[in-house]
Amino acid sequence: MLGSLTAACRMIPEAESDQHLKRLRSMGYTKIERGFDRELVQTLLAMVRAQFELNKELMAPIPSDWDALWVLNLQNKDKIFIDLLDLPIVILVMKTMLNDPHFRHLPPDDPNYILGQFVARSSVKPLQLHIDAGMPQPGPATTMVQVGFVLEDMDESNGCTLVVPGSHLLSEYSDRDFHHLHPIPARAGDIVIWDARVWHGSGANATSSTRWNIVATFQRWWVKQSFDMPRALPQEVFDQLSDRQKFLLGYCTIPPLDEFERRTRAQPYSDLPTQVRDFYRC
Repeated sequence: MLGSLTAACRMIPEAESDQHLKRLRSMGYTKIERGFDRELVQTLLAMVRAQFELNKELMAPIPSDWDALWVLNLQNKDKIFIDLLDLPIVILVMKTMLNDPHFRHLPPDDPNYILGQFVARSSVKPLQLHIDAGMPQPGPATTMVQVGFVLEDMDESNGCTLVVPGSHLLSEYSDRDFHHLHPIPARAGDIVIWDARVWHGSGANATSSTRWNIVATFQRWWVKQSFDMPRALPQEVFDQLSDRQKFLLGYCTIPPLDEFERRTRAQPYSDLPTQVRDFYRC
């Protein structure tokens, strides 16, 4: 599937990639137009809608200010979603912004960031300005970057993403009374990337249609994931993963139970068990 998925995505020239990285550093966000083709959009949209209908009555309740349509933990649903995270432009941006240059347990050219959260979302109520990076921090380095794969056209009428450009450099939590927000309209197939320190939210969906968007949160290898991804992944999905994808989902950085099991959180590919259950001591 990865080969056909990659073929459905536009190759981004080096000069364009450099411009996206510069916008991320200066503005805190960028948009890649026509990142993946209409056929892949329709495939992913159909899968997201099916998963929403399957799971909408089963999910735990959420705070009222998170009111939206959600599909959580896409990595558990189908490997195609994990393959989406292997797009060359995604790997380039995340390695540039999140790789630890001193991580010793992988080949030096491999990514060493992990996946923190992986969802699909369609706006309902407005989402207040917030940061997802946990805490604001100064300087060019960030701990978390988010990628939105746009599955349906979005603009201000249906609750598109809103940002405060440059706010990732303020070293402050978001000011929810700030009114000068910049909308990011996008077409299905675009890819929107933002530094998780940037103040961002979304408007209300004032239409009768959905506005589905897949959002992947990438983070440095030592940041705690939103869900216990390694423990929850179905064995049949795990069996299809490359070593690099296993690292992405956190299998190489599971903390040991105690100092008698292991004395380092990081493990090389060669030490990974073949069964999900064997990553944890009971």
